[in-house]
Amino acid sequence: MVGHDRLTGTSAVLRIVHATRGLPRSDITQRSGLSRSAVSKIIRSLAADGLVEETVKLPTRSGRPSGWVTPTRQVAVLVGHVGYRDVRASLVCPGAQEIRQRSFRFSKPPDAHEIVHAFVCAVDELADKHDVSIIGAVLVSHPDSLNGDERTRAAVQASTGLDTALMNEAHAVALAECTFGVAKSASSVVHLHESLGVVTGTVVIGGTLMSGANSQAGRFAHFSARANGRLCPCGRRGCIQAEVAGVLHPSHTSSVPPMSRKSVLAAIVKLVRDSIDPEVIVLSGALSDLVPASETVAHDRGTKIVRGQFLSDCVPVGAAQSMLEQFFHQRTHIEWG
Repeated sequence: MVGHDRLTGTSAVLRIVHATRGLPRSDITQRSGLSRSAVSKIIRSLAADGLVEETVKLPTRSGRPSGWVTPTRQVAVLVGHVGYRDVRASLVCPGAQEIRQRSFRFSKPPDAHEIVHAFVCAVDELADKHDVSIIGAVLVSHPDSLNGDERTRAAVQASTGLDTALMNEAHAVALAECTFGVAKSASSVVHLHESLGVVTGTVVIGGTLMSGANSQAGRFAHFSARANGRLCPCGRRGCIQAEVAGVLHPSHTSSVPPMSRKSVLAAIVKLVRDSIDPEVIVLSGALSDLVPASETVAHDRGTKIVRGQFLSDCVPVGAAQSMLEQFFHQRTHIEWG
């Protein structure tokens, strides 16, 4: 997803090693467009800082040996995923290396104080235990949750001393798929995710999450799938979210018969294609069941429709992506003649 040909220096090499999770030095030279001497100089500097390591020399197509460069676990992002009655803390290192070590459980949905306390405990326990430098934190909550608001984020940042970002879980899943999953080679992606009955859309263009001027980009859930359809909690009939619930959760009672899976999928694809026209549409969570099991990839007028690839680790991996990108961008660029 990252336009490597437009990047130069240390940050470019870090991005490439991170997105591929490791590759031969010769491939870094090819992808970055830098000279072999520049890449060698950058890798030596990054290795000295403990950010990458170079292992056994491997033969390349030209017959020359080339070291295998991989990210290390010296730096990490702390991700706190707020669930219905828990907060799951993870350390995520470059290359999608996740270390999930701590789960904080509660008898009721956690309030702001409990969320902040979980982050503080996680910092104290995880940083020392794993000997890593935590470069930032991300607070992740369900799209409909009120737990992950701006005030809670500010409190986490003040209590931990870490630069803290706020993200909903659907956006985190989308970034994981676009960086490491089924959509990593696509230039434009619409990701649709269903969790706890809520359908959330995310638009990613050129590896960047597009929120829109009023943070409304990707709000496809309450677009119409059919006239006079099933009643939606929003008060209208035939919304994508209501029709998806009728297919995926048949226990939901309604006087209106549910649409077929094929019809719901066709309605979603038409809506997304007509409004965004992406290269790839990713369906994850319960929505992945709309794609027939025999078709891991489907096509509709040039648009690829795929099932999400990531499972349990997608939220922390995706949530850490934006914070790691900032870290890569801030790395000092090495000059060469």
